[in-house]
Amino acid sequence: MNEDFQHRLVKARSGHGWSQAELAEVSGIAPAQISRYEQGKSKPRTEVIAKLAKALAVGFDWLAYGKGEIEAGFDVPEYPSGRKFFSSIDLDEALYSRLKLIAESRGITVEMALHTLLSEALDDMGKGE
Repeated sequence: MNEDFQHRLVKARSGHGWSQAELAEVSGIAPAQISRYEQGKSKPRTEVIAKLAKALAVGFDWLAYGKGEIEAGFDVPEYPSGRKFFSSIDLDEALYSRLKLIAESRGITVEMALHTLLSEALDDMGKGE
């Protein structure tokens, strides 16, 4: 594992729009430990890197060493249960289908895609003020 592990971990986690607590929920790694990894205060064992890579749907070699492809070629785990905002939004079938295509192209769930798109849109709107 090289020095940039912490940056790749942050990049992968934030790419899903997840907090450290949400990554902890999906990976089974304690949030405090994820914080220590991201701050570079602690280095994970191989087994922990494997759990994080699986939870984030990224390649083990990419996460651990910065080598190979970022994408692992397997499905992203279900969206953390702590986020329930999607269930209250009513989308028509055409809009849902478009959102699903975006999610699949990014290798994320529909909920993650919606979160990402809304965040991007709000950021763009904030820049125009």
